[in-house]
Amino acid sequence: MTPPQSRTLFGLLLEQAGRYPDRTAVICGERGATYRDLAKGAGRIGAALRMHGIGRGDRVGILVNNRLEWLEACFGATALGAVAVPFSTWSKPPELAYLLADSGVAALIAVDSFGGENFAAALDALAPNSPQLRLIFMLGGDIRPGWIGYAEFRTAAPLGALVPGEEASPADDALVLYTSGSSARPKAVRLQHYAIIENGFAIGERMRLSPDDRVLLAPPLFWAYGACNALPATLSHRSAISPTTVLAALISR
Repeated sequence: MTPPQSRTLFGLLLEQAGRYPDRTAVICGERGATYRDLAKGAGRIGAALRMHGIGRGDRVGILVNNRLEWLEACFGATALGAVAVPFSTWSKPPELAYLLADSGVAALIAVDSFGGENFAAALDALAPNSPQLRLIFMLGGDIRPGWIGYAEFRTAAPLGALVPGEEASPADDALVLYTSGSSARPKAVRLQHYAIIENGFAIGERMRLSPDDRVLLAPPLFWAYGACNALPATLSHRSAISPTTVLAALISR
């Protein structure tokens, strides 16, 4: 397959949406999104983040299980040149406190609970001790004072063209992923836009992916396998990705 021309994650999404707008990009249970739908949703997240002062180089945490909103948040953050920082949905409050402090995220998009863990309650206690965390956008549950509900947050008009220098460059960090922390504290790994795309395209070529393929993703998107292998391999080959929460939910128990 001919490699995509784009060398940033949001640019790649826009490229595929422009060429193949009605092709299925995401399948999440009964929900689905075309490439055009995903680009619009990500553009709304990017625009909303920008309205709240997030820009190039800022870090945006994502504490969300495998679902469409994870993809919108990731692509929306990178659309601004911000860096997406996925957090493990297996995190307990002490682990979450460490991730917030170490990552320096200025904004966090989070699900209220998952796998028996009440993230809303944990963040309510941890946020006052995380001075760099200015914004919390909550998906589901009760919205605490100062937080913004995801549905309200997503109502912004899709992001327009940015002034040159504001958007991401291929060599900018796109993601910061954390290692598992099985033998020590989790370590942050910085990953650049162009490297993620080139790696993903090469993987897709070896797998012989085609636009007719559907890629079932059971491992969590916060793992490198999901965010840096399966996702860019699928996107660069115009395939559809189907992220599930089965594995994440089982392990969290």
